[in-house]
Amino acid sequence: MRPGELRSTISKDLPEERQRFANALRDMYDSIPAVDGRRTSQSKLLKAMEASYASRSSLCRYLQGKNLPTEDFVQKFHKAISELTTGILPLTCEELLSMRQHAEGVDGRRRTARQASAVHKLDEAERRIDELGVGNATPIALPVPRETGDRQGNKFAGRPAPQAATEVIQLAKLGQYEQTVTLLSRLSEHLDTDELALSVAHLRAEQYDDLADTLVQICGREDQRQVIRLSITLREHQLPGDADALLRMII
Repeated sequence: MRPGELRSTISKDLPEERQRFANALRDMYDSIPAVDGRRTSQSKLLKAMEASYASRSSLCRYLQGKNLPTEDFVQKFHKAISELTTGILPLTCEELLSMRQHAEGVDGRRRTARQASAVHKLDEAERRIDELGVGNATPIALPVPRETGDRQGNKFAGRPAPQAATEVIQLAKLGQYEQTVTLLSRLSEHLDTDELALSVAHLRAEQYDDLADTLVQICGREDQRQVIRLSITLREHQLPGDADALLRMII
C-alpha cells in the first residue's frame, strides 16, 4: 500500500475518533520503508506480527475504520513496524493504544444508543418463533455422520463447543486456513444451538474475531427457525452484536 492509499475509503459517517484511529494505523503502516522500491506487503507485516488469527481482509477493515482491532493486535502491529523501521515512528505504542481506547469508547456509546432497537429485534424474533410453533415442536435429533464418513466431522460431533472452537483456533495458529474454514462450516451440522453460541463466545473471548464472524455468517445460512433460536441464545450469552447480525440475515 502506497502512502495515502485507501485513505479516501474511510467512511465520513464513522465517528471522528474511529476515523482518527484508522488514519493513525495507516500512518504507522506507511512509515515502513520500501525495500528495492517495493512497499512491505500486508501479508509480510502480518507474518512479522505472528498474528495467525488475523488476515489481510481483517487488516484492511482496520485500516478503513470498519472494525476495531484488539489491544493485542495493536501492540503486535506497533512492535512489528518498529522492527521493520529504522526511523522515528509517527506514534508510540501507548499513543496508539490511547487512540484505540477513545475509539472503543465511542463504540460503547453507540451500542448503548442501539440497545432499544436490539431489544425490539429480540421481541420480534421471539414473536416469530411463537408463530412458527418452534416452542411446541417435537425435538428432532441432529443428523449423525456415518462412521464411514469424514472422521474429522465425527470427532467434532461429540465434543463440547468450546473444545471444538479451540481445535479451530489451533488449526488457525498452524496456518492451516483451508482446514480451519472447513471445520467451521461443519460446526453448525454437529453442534446444537447452545454449543454454537458457546463456540462464538469462546472465539470472541480468545480474540479470534475473524473466526467468530465467519462462524456467525455460516450459521446465518441455516434454516430460519434455527437462526432465530441461535440469535436468542447468543443474546443470552451476552453477544448482542452477533445476535443482531444473525437477525439482519433473515429480517
